[in-house]
Amino acid sequence: MAAFAISPKVIGVIPENGTMSVSPGQVEIQILFNQDMSHAGYALWGNDNKIPEMIGKPRWSGKRTFAFTANLKPDHEYDFRINTRKQSKMFKNLQGEPAETFRIYFKTTAWNNQAVANGIQASDQHKAASEKLKHSMMTYYSYKNDKKVNWENLFSRNQKRLWEADDPEKFARIAAMMLAEVEDWHIKLVASGKTFLTCKDSVTPNMNFKIVEKTVPRFFKKSNIVYTGQYPDGIGYILITSWSIEKADLDILFKVLQNFSGMPSLIIDVRTNGGGNDSMSSQFAGCFIDQPVIYAKQESIDLEDPLGRFKPVQDRVLNPTKNAPHYNGRVALLIGPATTSSAENFTLMMKQVPNCVTLGDITRGSTGNPKPHDLGNGVTVYLPSWRGLQPDGKCFEGVGLKPDIMVKNGFDRKSQTDLVISEALQLLRNKKL
Repeated sequence: MAAFAISPKVIGVIPENGTMSVSPGQVEIQILFNQDMSHAGYALWGNDNKIPEMIGKPRWSGKRTFAFTANLKPDHEYDFRINTRKQSKMFKNLQGEPAETFRIYFKTTAWNNQAVANGIQASDQHKAASEKLKHSMMTYYSYKNDKKVNWENLFSRNQKRLWEADDPEKFARIAAMMLAEVEDWHIKLVASGKTFLTCKDSVTPNMNFKIVEKTVPRFFKKSNIVYTGQYPDGIGYILITSWSIEKADLDILFKVLQNFSGMPSLIIDVRTNGGGNDSMSSQFAGCFIDQPVIYAKQESIDLEDPLGRFKPVQDRVLNPTKNAPHYNGRVALLIGPATTSSAENFTLMMKQVPNCVTLGDITRGSTGNPKPHDLGNGVTVYLPSWRGLQPDGKCFEGVGLKPDIMVKNGFDRKSQTDLVISEALQLLRNKKL
């Protein structure tokens, strides 16, 4: 590998640097360097109103291109820099040399001015966008054949309202209401920096936090998402409220598991876990196995295929986590209707763990790895790109995962009892796993 004696430089920006007529709305910003770069960090510096609003996480596209999706305001000037301050020189090459400071600036057009300049009326933009939305749904939405939706009827009924939307935000709001019929928690639209969810149904967890806090012995808050308890007879309790976690939270889980390693039994509670990051949940689940196991399958849409065909079905493999504590005792995993997305994948992982049983109620049944699709009018729709499958190939979207032991009523307010935990304790104490 060649060693660079000079610091890396920015050699290109998309949109082109200095452009005064960038279209507002969802835009991918790319920064191209002249050297292979380390992907360990990044730093953008400027006034809050001069830095584009970042949507989702930034990413590296290749070895030299840094990219992120931004929501650009209409008629707005953007002016920011990379590696401005000494403590923020996070863009570095593979040898650790920081990139030279570089200024990025451009201006967006007004919505109306943009339409006039292009000879296109806003209604025409929305007409084209509604067609793109329909095409995206019917081509790249992974569950289009699983949902009992008459797509032609759905779009024809809402077509006029989409066309007559006043602005991108109104278009997104109307589209979100229309797509609520699909009942997919992962479909959303973004416009003008605002997110419009299509599935707003509320789910009642089969768990009451106050009852758990009151009845689980030695109940402690370890972080905003990790809580623990310990029963006198050697049964540990871990409540994980989300998998949208940082490495610090994962380290806390590892430490807790290390402390519980000498206990014969463990309860893991994800009844209020709405999902997050599979890579984090898999590292924790990998602490309970000694060899790789297939825990699920997935069927992904080929986003490069104009017909939106599926790629071959792939196995999803859980590997033992290296350099982390391992637990080989009995495990009871508590799940329910608020257990969603990555928490359901975690459930599938734990179902492959020896001496683990799942208790509670059926999970929500929602997974999909959503990907963005630009509609061209300042609106982006996020659509699931895969079908989540159980190891036997059955799709669990809209169906959910059944526990090994069903406990229909999660808790009793009158007696202040968590019925799922009570069932788990009885099972673990009787050693019937």
